[in-house]
Amino acid sequence: MQSERRDVAKSYVRYRYKREVARKGGDDFLRAYSQKINAEDIENQNANVDELSFGGRVGAGSDLMMKQYALDYCVSSMARRNHLNNEIYIHDLSAYAVGTHNCLSIPFDDLLAKGFNTRQTDVRPAGSVNTAFQLVAVIFQLQSLQQFGGVSATHLDWTMVSYVRKSFYKHLMDGYRYFEGIENPRSIMYQGTAEDFWTQYVGIGDKDLRAAHPQAYNYAMEQTEREVHQAVEGLYHNLNTL
Repeated sequence: MQSERRDVAKSYVRYRYKREVARKGGDDFLRAYSQKINAEDIENQNANVDELSFGGRVGAGSDLMMKQYALDYCVSSMARRNHLNNEIYIHDLSAYAVGTHNCLSIPFDDLLAKGFNTRQTDVRPAGSVNTAFQLVAVIFQLQSLQQFGGVSATHLDWTMVSYVRKSFYKHLMDGYRYFEGIENPRSIMYQGTAEDFWTQYVGIGDKDLRAAHPQAYNYAMEQTEREVHQAVEGLYHNLNTL
């Protein structure tokens, strides 16, 4: 500093300071990373992930790395400084660099009616309420693995109405065969598809249907209610395994 090359000395001082900051930051990061992968700092910030599990610890360590990457290479220096000083909070910082979506309301109406693709296979539209609820569980599970944050269904009860009708129709056809010996029940009704029949001509609570074929109708109602209860219970148990 007392020589003619004060500029070199100042540059060296700044260089050493930056290196010290980087080294200290690296030590802090490794310490935090070690706590995450050893489940010593469990926060369970994501509703989809148990940080004590193998996958949870791997994910928590990865999240820590992704946050550091975003702060170092993606956000502005001002945003980085403000975030570290707790003046602002960058939500979902661990996914900032990737840009993945979060907190999705799944369009179950379209997925159940049209089917969908899981990358490995195509899934056909649901033909009954039991199948529909099974697919709901599959969709929830698949989506929770493809994003961060929560997934939801905004009107699942309304979505399931058409599949309750489909199940009722199938059980009613069986009722005609079992109680009235009619091998082709559709021949005495509307000559079209089951969906056309229920949406255009008759509903589950149709009084004329119940009066004309009480045994078949009561059988269909009993079987439909049982199927709905089993389907919902299956959904509940499947979602509890997430």
